[in-house]
Amino acid sequence: MPSPLTGESLLLLGGTGFLGRVIAARLLTDTDCPILLPVRARHEPAQVLAAIAAEDPRLSVEVVSARCQVVPLPSDLVDLAPQARAFGVRGLLNCAGSVAYFNRDALIAGNESLTEAAIALGRALEVEHFTYLSTAFCSGFRQGPIHETLHSGPAVDPTYYTTSKRNCEQLVAASGLPWLITRPSIVMGDSRSGHYTGRPYGIYQLWRGWEKMLLREPRQVAHGMGSSAPVQIVHQDAVAQGTLAALRDFQPGRILHLVGNPETLPRVRDCWRLWFESVVRPETAHFHATLADANSHDLSPKVRTYLEITATNLLIAEQPWDFQTQGLEELGLPRPQADLHTLARCQEAFIARSPRLQAYRAAGLSPDSTP
Repeated sequence: MPSPLTGESLLLLGGTGFLGRVIAARLLTDTDCPILLPVRARHEPAQVLAAIAAEDPRLSVEVVSARCQVVPLPSDLVDLAPQARAFGVRGLLNCAGSVAYFNRDALIAGNESLTEAAIALGRALEVEHFTYLSTAFCSGFRQGPIHETLHSGPAVDPTYYTTSKRNCEQLVAASGLPWLITRPSIVMGDSRSGHYTGRPYGIYQLWRGWEKMLLREPRQVAHGMGSSAPVQIVHQDAVAQGTLAALRDFQPGRILHLVGNPETLPRVRDCWRLWFESVVRPETAHFHATLADANSHDLSPKVRTYLEITATNLLIAEQPWDFQTQGLEELGLPRPQADLHTLARCQEAFIARSPRLQAYRAAGLSPDSTP
């Protein structure tokens, strides 16, 4: 069998989602593979193709349209088999899924049931490789090194989301298909430009929450978290690069952590300080060791609500994760670079898309400062 990505046709589930678009764009720029994109009826094909083209400046809508075929997503995924066979599909990438942290039913339907359906389609097509996009946090909270192996149930999961992704990995591993699992950590925008079109999850939730809830709060005093734990971010371009590298050197049963280099990752306190110094400019900044410590202070109702809403992401960020990355070493790839400078690019790109934040920041500058 020739190596994957040498002109073979691929079926990509989740092409309307953030990472699905990013990986589709990288496939179109770095390979000559045609892509079959099943999408729900509410998505206009022209908009789907334009969104993929917007993920990489090297792409045009014309190029994407020539290489991608958008088809309706049937209620029963295996009904796609005739179209996929006619398209010549040899590989299936499942980048679809739900991230509804606290909606168990949505997570079971959007992750576990969908993965079972994708596996059934893969079996019907007798695909030569099946790739599943998981998360590094499917391990749940656990002490010690987190290996690139399947996980048993941990004592504590941050949310049912991590449970459902772990369950999906078990389904994939038991499928009988030749499989690859990739596990990115907290995905940020492009490391070079800060470009990001995903929903406000991870650090973006903190930024969006501040924009929505705290712009009218007095800025003299600001409260943030002061942990020295590294924030487990990885940039979207590194996720796409690692996924394609693993497909080119496809080894059935490989699990690949796509996580930032711990020697350069920004610390929790540094991320808050960057936001305060660049946007808020408070007279005094209080950095709390824990959420309990923060809540013991006389916080305003809005600040307290903001910390409660973002508590899950803050808790994940402050854990001492120790992800092992032997897979990257086997592929000859360094651990992806993510640091305070690349985070700042993403932050600036986020602010550039928000007139409210730009006005807020400008109002906080001293007369002799420039935005």
